[in-house]
Amino acid sequence: MATTNRINDNIHSNGSVSSNFKHINNWFASFKDGKLQSSLNHNPKLNAEIHSAITTEYSEYASTICDHLFSLYHDVQHRPFVLQFLPSFVIAYYDVLYHHNRRHHSESVDAMTKGVTDDGHNEKVHEFRIPNLTVPSIYHTPNPDHYAPTPLTQHAISKHETKCDVVRLQSFTPFDSVNGSTREQILWFLLIQYGINVCFMDKYSHQSYIQMSKK
Repeated sequence: MATTNRINDNIHSNGSVSSNFKHINNWFASFKDGKLQSSLNHNPKLNAEIHSAITTEYSEYASTICDHLFSLYHDVQHRPFVLQFLPSFVIAYYDVLYHHNRRHHSESVDAMTKGVTDDGHNEKVHEFRIPNLTVPSIYHTPNPDHYAPTPLTQHAISKHETKCDVVRLQSFTPFDSVNGSTREQILWFLLIQYGINVCFMDKYSHQSYIQMSKK
């Protein structure tokens, strides 16, 4: 049992990539037939296989898999599921871009990334509390050198706890082409979406994000 757990915890240890790709392709085909909707976000083994297929054999499989994923991305309901593979996609994408002998593989992926911002949604407004060590909270008392001494009553602290900062994300419009400038803007937009939905990501996505950060 311990051996099985170790294998399942490894994002790239689920058998040959070619056999995994066939399994993934069959899954997407079944999904299009409406047979697997309920299991979309509850299949850790499949998620690990998709991560592996994107990053291990990107030159052969990534474009096909990303084609399926970007089709799902346009359905807001399935967007968190698709976004969990974003770190693996970014790893593979930049590997392709910076290997000139594989540059032609990026063209089809470029064509798909242009469409991810064209979802018809308006400017998004998010409110959340940004931690500030100079303001008292239920967890700490700030340094008196940085904060005027006041009675830290429950009411006073609760007022600080309810203060939120408003962040506005601009509405992105479709790009005519993907180049060095627009490519960064598109990926920046996607990474923001990933951060907003990070609570929905599984452990394989978190592992992949760490690998992406090391690139």
